[in-house]
Amino acid sequence: MKLSGYGYVFTMGMQKAMAYRADFFLGLFSCLFPIIMQVYLWSALYAAGAADANGYTYEQMILYTLLAGVTARIVAAGFENEVAGDIKDGGLSRYLIRPVSYSGYCFARFLGSKAADIGLLLAVTAAVLAGSARVLGVPFPPVRLGLYGLSLVGALALNFSIFYTVALLGFWLTEIRQLFGTISIVIMVVSGGVFPLDIFGPAAAAAVQALPFGYTTQFCVNIVNGRLDFGMPLPDVLCGLALIVYGWQREGLPVTFANLAGFVVFCIAGWFLTYCLFLIPELLSFWFVAAGGAQALSSAVFDFNNTPMNLYPKWLQRVGIFLVPVFLITNFPTLFVMGALSPALIAWGLAAPWLVFALQRLIWRRAMRRYTSASG
Repeated sequence: MKLSGYGYVFTMGMQKAMAYRADFFLGLFSCLFPIIMQVYLWSALYAAGAADANGYTYEQMILYTLLAGVTARIVAAGFENEVAGDIKDGGLSRYLIRPVSYSGYCFARFLGSKAADIGLLLAVTAAVLAGSARVLGVPFPPVRLGLYGLSLVGALALNFSIFYTVALLGFWLTEIRQLFGTISIVIMVVSGGVFPLDIFGPAAAAAVQALPFGYTTQFCVNIVNGRLDFGMPLPDVLCGLALIVYGWQREGLPVTFANLAGFVVFCIAGWFLTYCLFLIPELLSFWFVAAGGAQALSSAVFDFNNTPMNLYPKWLQRVGIFLVPVFLITNFPTLFVMGALSPALIAWGLAAPWLVFALQRLIWRRAMRRYTSASG
């Protein structure tokens, strides 16, 4: 299916969302009530001195409440029932005979259904920020606003992935749709859509950072209200960059555009190859009920990539380069800069990710031939 086809799906999703305009605007209006309730609740708690918010000032908490409600609505899913229905009722089989990725189709339809929501809610967000700057006296540097916008893009894709994964449980649970209401509430809470979870202390803050849910709402909002500590990951980044610069200089490697560009290109190729190569063991679940052993094996194989491949014998290097090309992921960027890659290996390093991608797609198509819906 060409890109224009996904664009057509996007348009269909947008038309469907706007088909009943009264229902659309009432749905948007409904998100105001929990926000208003929480604003009054937090105002009363702070006025009575009963709010132990782990360092959140009154202004930060009110701003968090306003933005969290809007942000949670922007990234909200709502398509999971349709995916589970396709799985249970056999509707997924309609896509097996068409040149379309089902996940891509769902994502395009999801974005189309959210387009009008996002446009209006971003206008509401701008109004909230303007009002907060005037009433609460909270400054909003342009850098934070730009980072907030970028974080929304990632949060939208992440929340889609979370709910799409939950919906895929329909392959194993025939009545998963009955659990979606409970699951949605739980995810809303643990994402920080109701209140910031780090008010419960360092343990809760660590849990938010470790789990993906907080990055759909709380992370985005804390960028704006100044609660996000940009300095926390900074030492790791600086340390990594310092080690690269030190190693580069110690080896006397020339700092040229070709070296830098090649390093970046091979890093990107390594990321793409990681996705393609290590998704293949997951696809074995179409043939085997339990694929945990294959997943554990793939994790163990990946560990070989964390050490220089020259430590291993020649036969093992060839296996890691050509048969299971795990050494291409992190070894090849460094070896390119060091001038240790022959033209043939450079060509292979750029072609291998696409070949593995083609293999992955072939396995996926074969797996789909074995697919039957959960209802039989």
